[in-house]
This record gives sequence, structure tokens and C-alpha cells, in this order.
Amino acid sequence: MKTKYIFILIVLTCLCVLPLAAEEQPSYMLFDQSLGGQIGEISGYGLSYQKRFDQSAIQTTLGFFFEGNSLITTSVLDFIIGVEYQRTIYGDDFGKWLGGQIYLFTGGNYRGYIARDFDTSVIQPYSSVFTVGAGIGIEVLLFHHFSIPIELGYAVVWEPRGSTDLIEELKVDLHPQVGLRYRF
Repeated sequence: MKTKYIFILIVLTCLCVLPLAAEEQPSYMLFDQSLGGQIGEISGYGLSYQKRFDQSAIQTTLGFFFEGNSLITTSVLDFIIGVEYQRTIYGDDFGKWLGGQIYLFTGGNYRGYIARDFDTSVIQPYSSVFTVGAGIGIEVLLFHHFSIPIELGYAVVWEPRGSTDLIEELKVDLHPQVGLRYRF
């Protein structure tokens, strides 16, 4: 009889202790999609959607602006389409309200715009800009859902202007990026 009670006690102890040893997924992996806004030279600026796949993520950004009749803006049309690949280096939750991750990213975007000369109001021809870049990012997660990604990366920007010298059309620079998203 005593052996039966000891056996039941061991089984109950195991059932109570084993779930405590199970590793929980961090918030950034548990809520693997996010929607919000992003501003950056590499990712682009506008509405942003991100989808995680284990330790990797793909983020797309779409921005659009059209102001056909205004004389106070410098653009008649401005749109941007960007994509970014992210690979997590380290991530964890540090309590019920704070989590985050450190990641490497690479990405690029295409921007098309029609500018207006601010002084003369003359509309310029359509222009294209191609950007690629890479860097490091930190995502701060508040209350498991509110995401603030902060990134810093080098970008190579090419704006074709019809020049015979490609070097005149290229620009390489260090650029910060930031976003605000909701994870679900």
C-alpha cells in the first residue's frame, strides 16, 4: 500500500514539474506576423508587413504619395516598394512586458517619383532610385505585441540620370531605420 502512495506521489510530482522545465517560445516567435509602419532608406517607408519563419523573417514595405494640385510639396508622385530579410542572432523575453531580439538584415527597395521644382513649380520627369543594403537591428517588444524595430545599415543607392560614369550616380552611406508594428 505504501508503495502505491509513493508511486502516485512520484507521478504527480513529475506531472507538476515537467511543464516548468518546458521552454517557452519568445514573443517574437509566438506572434509570427506583424503589421505597422517603417521608415528607412533600405527598407523603404510606408505600411509594413512582416512574417517570421523560425529564426528568419521577411518584411515588405509599401509607400505611396500623390499630390497633383498642391504647390507646397516637392513631389507630385512618390512611391516605394521594399523588401527585407532578417536573421535573428539572439532573442528572449525579459519579463511579462519586455522582450526583444538582435538580428542581421539585408534588403532593398525601388522608389519612383515625379518631383516639382519648389521655386518655379515646374514638374520634372519621372525618376527611379534603386537601393540595396545590410546592417544590424534591435527589436524591442512591449507587452508581447508592440514592436519597435531600430536598425542601422549601410546602403548603396543608385539613381540613374543618364550619366556615362556609373560612379557619379552611386551613393554609399550609413542609414538608420525605425518602425512601429503590432505583432499578432
